[in-house]
Amino acid sequence: MLFNEKGAVAMLQRWPTRLDDMGDETPAATIRGRAPAPVLRLQDYNHDGIAGEFLLQIDTLPCGKHLMVAIGTTRDHPRLHALTSAEHSERPLKLYSWQWEALARNPPPGEVMDWPCDDHGAAEETTVRLRAEHGRLHATALTKACPSQVSAPSRRPFVKKLVKREAL
Repeated sequence: MLFNEKGAVAMLQRWPTRLDDMGDETPAATIRGRAPAPVLRLQDYNHDGIAGEFLLQIDTLPCGKHLMVAIGTTRDHPRLHALTSAEHSERPLKLYSWQWEALARNPPPGEVMDWPCDDHGAAEETTVRLRAEHGRLHATALTKACPSQVSAPSRRPFVKKLVKREAL
């Protein structure tokens, strides 16, 4: 979050950034010469046949993991609103950007990685099972023990043990 003398400031990206821009070698004129970055990209995240939703970033986690909500109009709710899951219609569905993008693809993606084993020392891995049916989103987080956290006989393949299942 950026701040000025009046408080928190929201900013829109003007030009796309590239990995090699992170050093001091890319001249500012080169960056300003690029085509403008898109501000909104409308998608059909809930698969109701209307590409009327866009992503809004609400948080950033370690290593640039962007947590997003989808905002838009849908067949069931023609007014602007945050998309929810069918299991928790009282709160916005929060997913990482790559999970929303997977959900926008057709056919629905199945399980998408949320947090892998050993990422920042994680002792558990979490995947999210996603699907869209008739304009309704379903999301379930599946948390499993990482191989280093479970002892298993050395001759049998390791199967990650399900620790928790949570509807999002």
